[in-house]
Amino acid sequence: MKEPWLPRAMNELFDCWDTEDWFMWEWGSGRSTQWFGKRVKKLWSMEHKIKWFQIAKKACENMENVFLMHKPLEGDYIKEITRFPDQFFAVINPFQILLDPLFPPGCRDFRERSK
Repeated sequence: MKEPWLPRAMNELFDCWDTEDWFMWEWGSGRSTQWFGKRVKKLWSMEHKIKWFQIAKKACENMENVFLMHKPLEGDYIKEITRFPDQFFAVINPFQILLDPLFPPGCRDFRERSK
């Protein structure tokens, strides 16, 4: 299985952490979806491009802990995570990687910004 398109040091660091009990949210499905899905307890992955959604769906078809969603960028794409309680996930977004199940500073007000 190929590593996600993240800096190698980040992938190696992630492998050093005990993530087997993590609930994780991912914006943008692809190579990372299967890779993270094998390392966390549950992974919800939101994708806006049908091509990447289908690739991830095929790669993760036997992974019962991976929940894939497809939704266009318009509308509630970014708000989907607000269906879950605060501090529920370790978060990955398309701009930076935030892998802290307690939401790092700067993300604490995410729910307010996304309303």
